[in-house]
Amino acid sequence: MNGSTVIYTLSPELADHYTAGNYLRISYSIFVILSSLIGDTTILVASLEYNAFKLQRPIVAIMEHLAVSDLLSSLVFIVQLKELLSEWDRGAVLLCKFNQYLNSFSFSAGFMFTAVLTTLKLLMIKYPFRAAHWTKRKASMMCGVIWVSSLAYPIAILTINKMSPEFTILFNFSIKRSFIIFSDETCNILRPFLVIFLLLP
Repeated sequence: MNGSTVIYTLSPELADHYTAGNYLRISYSIFVILSSLIGDTTILVASLEYNAFKLQRPIVAIMEHLAVSDLLSSLVFIVQLKELLSEWDRGAVLLCKFNQYLNSFSFSAGFMFTAVLTTLKLLMIKYPFRAAHWTKRKASMMCGVIWVSSLAYPIAILTINKMSPEFTILFNFSIKRSFIIFSDETCNILRPFLVIFLLLP
């Protein structure tokens, strides 16, 4: 049995209360989108086109991948902004589901890239002679492993959505928000993924 999708609405009074908060969400989404598009695009162009960063090549490689994950995260906010500014329908529900999976993927990757970047800087300080032999190619291979590993959490959510009848996604058309409800059993299954991808980095 598949997980369920529930569409509901609030009373006009409660909807007005939540709608006021949507203006803050719109402002924050616009800020994140502009910051990411300008900052991360600048990093990628400066690094790939002009070779502007005079840092160790492994550090630069991870920075490039981190910028890409940030751009994916900004796509999450672009979709959220579209949802907030347009009327919701069945298409919006499918888009919101996609956004949740993209959100878990991009943020998991971003967390791990940040953790690896910090750890690599520490190792370069502690082992400077070994670090001299580390190449951008090896760093890129490690980043590839991170990208693949980041798929584990969204795949776990998608699998549970397909198999568990207690997995529910609530869509509220009146306030344009969605919520995921997990059972205790589902939370126990997802907890290791949360620890690995969100807490350990």
